[in-house]
Amino acid sequence: MKKFKVIVQEVISQEFEVVANSIEEAAQITKMNYDEEKFVVDDPMVESRKIFVQDEKGEYEEWSEI
Repeated sequence: MKKFKVIVQEVISQEFEVVANSIEEAAQITKMNYDEEKFVVDDPMVESRKIFVQDEKGEYEEWSEI
């Protein structure tokens, strides 16, 4: 039997509403709210799922959708 390193990657998203005077301010507010854990992705929509597999010798299979 061989050992493999397997990476599973999920990209998730959730929509939030921000009241601001400009796009820049909305981005700033969003970053602040995310850093302060006021925006937490708790009902995510999975955008994509991928896997990456590599063996002990460094040989690998390219990222693939799952």
